[in-house]
Amino acid sequence: GATGTMQLAELALANDPSPEVRIQAMFVFTVHATPEASEQAINQLLDNPEVANSPQLLSAVVGALNNLEHGDLNTVARLGARLQNMALADYSREALAEILARCLPAGTTPSGG
Repeated sequence: GATGTMQLAELALANDPSPEVRIQAMFVFTVHATPEASEQAINQLLDNPEVANSPQLLSAVVGALNNLEHGDLNTVARLGARLQNMALADYSREALAEILARCLPAGTTPSGG
């Protein structure tokens, strides 16, 4: 069930040496976990220089924000603000802008929390 899936994801996120595996674990969080746990998982990934310096891996993180859109919009705003300052590829930056435009009322900028 989802509980076993989450336990595996938590282990992978914490211990797996492969960034790709940790990205997959993060997707599990954004589908099955609370917004708080998802945000923690994503921040944990973004704290890793291997992920933070890879536009390809960051594009996956931006993609995962789609899963959070129906949850807590403040979570999306905070993560979006952090991602905007990272080494995103142009297509990721555009995708992120679209996500934030859908989530945040016009003219709102994410406030640091």
